Parts: sequence; C-alpha cells; structure tokens
Amino acid sequence: MIQEGNISVLGFSDGASAAVSTLIDLSKVPSDFEWTQSANGIVYDESDGVLPPPNQPNLGFASGVFYYGGHIGYNYWGRQPCGLESLEDNIYMPYAPVLYHVPSEDSLSENTLCMLNVLNRKGAPITLEYYPGAPHGFDFDDIPESDIARERTLEWLRTTWTNP
Repeated sequence: MIQEGNISVLGFSDGASAAVSTLIDLSKVPSDFEWTQSANGIVYDESDGVLPPPNQPNLGFASGVFYYGGHIGYNYWGRQPCGLESLEDNIYMPYAPVLYHVPSEDSLSENTLCMLNVLNRKGAPITLEYYPGAPHGFDFDDIPESDIARERTLEWLRTTWTNP
C-alpha cells in the first residue's frame, strides 16, 4: 500500500540528477530568476525549450537518493557549483533530505562534491556517503561498496519515511 509520507525518489547516473531536480524547493528561488541552460558558450532559454520546473506539489517526496550522478545541470540552477560565485549564484536547494552516494573514481564526482559543499554551506538537508576506489556504476559491480550503499539506502528510507 502506498502511504503518504513514505514515498521517495531514487536515481542512478542521469536519473540521479533528474531525481534531485524534482526535489527543488521553489519557494527559495528568486522571483526574477531566469531559467536557462548553457553549454560550450551557447545560452539556451525558453525559446529553445528550457522551462522552469512545474509548481511544487502540496505533498512532495519524503526524501531522495542520489547514486553517482552529475550535479551541474548545464547552469540550469545558476552558476556551476565549482565556481567562485557558486554559493550566491546557484539557486538549487532541496525541500526534502537527500542521500548522496558518490564514488571516488567517477568523472562526475567532482562537480557533485562541489555542489554538496554549496548545499552544506546553505544548510541543506543532505547526507554524503563517499566510496573511495569505487567507479561510476558501482552498484552493478560485485564489490563491497555495492552492498554497503544498498544497506545505507534502505536505512535512509526507514529513517526518512514517517511510517516505514
């Protein structure tokens, strides 16, 4: 049975980025924020199909789980998280707690760790689990980190759900 307060969003790789994107706290976004994305010096806006997120639901997810994704979003949230102005110019803030599983041997981990630093400085409800020596996609590998991450995820869900 599906119970209110016991629904979380979980994603892997690109799906992890999508999962945490659904958790944006729109009440923290400045009203004059311009929703754009950029890549290779080209800025894309509404005329290119870049739209703001839909309205936040009255009842959102209880929590989120992020496995080895990237957290840049092509500047969708403002400045890159590794930049000098990232704290002031990056508007991303989750409305629910998020568990991040970040492997050390992944090209996406650097920007994710930068974003976690920004989120920590903002007081966001995040938890980092770091896996030294683990690669991108480590949950499919027969390595101890896969089992450890799975157990940590299950415990996280038990602690963030209202009625597990």
